[in-house]
Amino acid sequence: MVVEPAGNLLLGGYVEPHVVRVSETGQIDPSVAPNFQPRTGEFFQGVQAIDLQPDGKVLVSGTFGAIDGVTREGLARLHPDGTLDHEFNPGRVSGQVNVIAVLDSDFLVIGGNLKSAAGQPRTGLARFRPVVRPRLSKPTFGADGRLTLAITGESGQSYQIESSRDLQVWSPLVSVQMRSNEETFVPELPEGGVLFYRAIVR
Repeated sequence: MVVEPAGNLLLGGYVEPHVVRVSETGQIDPSVAPNFQPRTGEFFQGVQAIDLQPDGKVLVSGTFGAIDGVTREGLARLHPDGTLDHEFNPGRVSGQVNVIAVLDSDFLVIGGNLKSAAGQPRTGLARFRPVVRPRLSKPTFGADGRLTLAITGESGQSYQIESSRDLQVWSPLVSVQMRSNEETFVPELPEGGVLFYRAIVR
């Protein structure tokens, strides 16, 4: 259980929807209802630990294997409205997490009966560093007239480039594997009108 700045309670547990917001007057917010799915072949014990970041995002851990159909094994971050934060993808966490703590440096520490974290053997305690958010530069045109975009981010991380005409519906274009802190790619050009681009963590 954690208390939000507005005074609401965020509860995590075994009973669906596994994360619940309760107001100071005891009213449940029905809009917060993330859909947790269990890992294949494992008994689902719900959300076992929960904590709040300074920006209002919610960290949860448990024996889940996916949230809203997107793979998140054992550890995930939610937006304040309860939807999955796609930018935070810590990889598979196996074992039982009893405690989540956000440090002042924005590092995340989890503790419990751990076996591994992000594919690395970890016993009892693991620390995650902050997520480096990808950024797209202003487009440039080469001598051949081709449009080029540069993406900056974390070396070794994979980002997905998406496009949209209305900033509402986004379509995947290409996955970029970062071999350094900056990579370039050639996006598609719109046949007419305006086309927006974004990079997200997958």
